[in-house]
Amino acid sequence: MRKFLLGFTIFVCSLSIVSGKSVNNPKKYFYIGADGSRTAVESIKLWKITDFPFLSAITIPAIQSSILAPCPGSPSPAPDHVRWPALAIQSFGTADCGNNITFPSISIEVLENGVTDPPGQGANVDCIIYVGRVPSFGAGWECVTIFDMAYSGDNGIYDVYTGSLQNLPPGLYEFTCACGADASNIPFDDPTGADYEYGNWVYDYDPVDCPGLASAFTNGQLTVTATANNDDCSDANAVVVTETTNFVNNNCSVDGKVWFKYVVTNGDDITISIAQTPGGTLVMPQIYQVLLNPLSAPVGCAGVDVGTSIECLKPGDILYIEAGKEDGVAGGEVCPVFGSFNITIMDNDNGVSNDVCSTATPLTDLLCTGSKTGSDNALACPDPVESDCGSDTAPGVWYTFDIDPSVVQFSFTGSNFEVFTGSCASLTSIGCNAMPNITNNTATYFVLVFSGGSFTATSDFTVPSNDDCSGATALPTGGGTLSAQSNICANGEPMSACSTQDDNVVWYTFTVPAGMENATITVTGSGTNAISNAAMTAYSGTCAGLIVPAVGSACSGPLDLECLTPGTTYILQLGSSQADAGTFDINITYADNGVANDLCVNAEVISFSANCDFQTVSGTTLNACPETFTGSACNLDNFPTVWYTATVPAGGIGFGFSALTGSPSINIFSGSCAALVQQGGCITSTTDVTSLSPGMYLIGVRNTDPGTAFSFDIKTIVPPANDLCASAATLADNVAANGTTACATPFSTSYCGLNTTNSHTVFYRYTVPAANTTNTNLEITITLIQPLQEL
Repeated sequence: MRKFLLGFTIFVCSLSIVSGKSVNNPKKYFYIGADGSRTAVESIKLWKITDFPFLSAITIPAIQSSILAPCPGSPSPAPDHVRWPALAIQSFGTADCGNNITFPSISIEVLENGVTDPPGQGANVDCIIYVGRVPSFGAGWECVTIFDMAYSGDNGIYDVYTGSLQNLPPGLYEFTCACGADASNIPFDDPTGADYEYGNWVYDYDPVDCPGLASAFTNGQLTVTATANNDDCSDANAVVVTETTNFVNNNCSVDGKVWFKYVVTNGDDITISIAQTPGGTLVMPQIYQVLLNPLSAPVGCAGVDVGTSIECLKPGDILYIEAGKEDGVAGGEVCPVFGSFNITIMDNDNGVSNDVCSTATPLTDLLCTGSKTGSDNALACPDPVESDCGSDTAPGVWYTFDIDPSVVQFSFTGSNFEVFTGSCASLTSIGCNAMPNITNNTATYFVLVFSGGSFTATSDFTVPSNDDCSGATALPTGGGTLSAQSNICANGEPMSACSTQDDNVVWYTFTVPAGMENATITVTGSGTNAISNAAMTAYSGTCAGLIVPAVGSACSGPLDLECLTPGTTYILQLGSSQADAGTFDINITYADNGVANDLCVNAEVISFSANCDFQTVSGTTLNACPETFTGSACNLDNFPTVWYTATVPAGGIGFGFSALTGSPSINIFSGSCAALVQQGGCITSTTDVTSLSPGMYLIGVRNTDPGTAFSFDIKTIVPPANDLCASAATLADNVAANGTTACATPFSTSYCGLNTTNSHTVFYRYTVPAANTTNTNLEITITLIQPLQEL
């Protein structure tokens, strides 16, 4: 009777049980245990898989028998003997995955009587190395790999077959060898299937019939170390891929799955795909998970699985991609598959340029004219900055603008938006949706508009109608107040006297009433945005030709104007700094300066009691005003001036001036106040002006600034009829002739103690009658009608 034995210590690299060779024996015995007893088993179907440790991981539909190899020399369709060389147990140390040099070469000895024992390779013998991956040495096998062996020599009785282990992935491995000798089943590549009955395993011999050869199954052992740095999820070891097609592999990883790292460029629309082609060797590679590591809250090589189609990430976010291949069947082992493949990453912008704060749409400065607007975009991504208004999962877009300094107050209208100040790196929320009366015009504003929203920012003030000189507003006639005025939103224009207060300038006009020379203009802040320190300058002339300076400026407080010309319209410029622009009331009052003859048209009349009689004129220039013309060398335009009129009588030739006190400077004009004609020069000492014709003359008198009292004497100069020799008066005998030397012209010859400068000479003519032949003496008697005086 043929004996059969299967020991508990046998281990095979197979994942499926092997079927035994059938013999003509009705009974089948298996040697179970170490005591040498035999157990008869009618059918292998009664065996339990757990009875065979090396088969413990295998599920087999049906097992009919298992027959150990006969001893060498027995009839058999399989090799008589397959063994490790010299009965050696094949045990190897460590090999590096991917390094073929470190992988061992495996050899076995094969005996097939009458075939392999002659020298040379035996016919119809084919061998393989059978390798299984184990969780620990001695445990069940999985992920079996088969390597071919080839004839490598002859040791006299046995043929030697050799094969190499190549590029096994990292892990613990056990291996054995098997050979077949049936020509119809070569190549012998399925030792765990139908080929088993035509093959033999290492040491698979009956311990009773062949005690010299029998032994427990002995498996070779090998540890393969991992060399794939990206075998585990690690930021430092992950292979970095870029926004392109990346040619990669999963070689030398423990489970066939490796990790890749992608740093987000745009983040709005990311697609990750995987494929074998072009150029890859891994068939049907897979992506197992894509983990998001947000830049805003880094968590390392971890995070939520976001899938292969991702939207609305932030530039700088990191994606960790696990890809490769595990091949297995439901309920069975899962084995890694290795090779090269392609990962393609498409990282597209969503076309929304203002999707994030840093790329906010810049709007021009908010002015007092126009407005700033913005609306949502359904293609945008949610913005986590939004926290106070609406939802931070709704699409949001950004706008930014500054406020022109002329805008002192503005408001937001609209819905579904949030307003921030500061910078994108440090935003401060100031409110949501409609917000009135914002007065901070120095901040930069950011507006986040989310789903279905829009906003409008508008100045609460408009440009004043009197922003330009041509649109100046008239102050009340005769004096009064204009209320609710404003220089908010006015343009800046130069104010030479108050250069720091010319940012916001408005214009007014006023006309001086008759009889008034002085005016006071007062500005009083009013309302919520009250101005506090207005500057004013008054000009004469026109907008096209302002006369600068004109009559005065004030950089703070009221503007006091003096010496205005009644009936004249003046132009007032009112300004402030941008920070002080505001609303106000403006008041103007007029007053007379109290000097009756300050104006030419109000000249005081000088009356003369007699020809060539000096009249004393006393007056003052205090509070009087300068003129608009120079008055020859008298500079009437720089000093207070008062006015007089005097008339040269018929036959007169001018005026004489004497006894000037108080340093007056005197000008004589002919014509009218509207068209004065200078006569002579500036009189500052005793002077006779003898080039005038009879008629009325205007006399302007000025002295020091700011004005003081003065006096002078003035007389009319009307020479006598007989002033000159050629016009001598005729005397008659014994007929009195009245005459005068007043204003007579000095004679050109000195006589009787009189000289050519201070004499007053008149001429008479006497004709001796022709009948007078006896009287030879002429007696002339002069009688003074009035005492002699200095003329």
